[in-house]
Amino acid sequence: MPTLTQTVIKEITWKDIAAFCESGKAAELLSVGDIISITLKNGEKMRIAVAGINTYTRTTDQAPLGWHIDWISKDCYPDTVQGYSF
Repeated sequence: MPTLTQTVIKEITWKDIAAFCESGKAAELLSVGDIISITLKNGEKMRIAVAGINTYTRTTDQAPLGWHIDWISKDCYPDTVQGYSF
């Protein structure tokens, strides 16, 4: 049987993504591998991809981790910068 792969381009806001995530319905809007194009404050354009949806839910004994989306960069930042972890 043949396989159909589709690409859909649509406008979306971070507010829309947050609302779906907070409602626990992020998987109805996004799929792992979906790519979002963003523009950084310095004007640099990058692409980020959905790496996971709720992958860390119930994996910690700390404060409960709510609904969440894991993102990964598809592009390398052109300059060397120090990373931060929280």
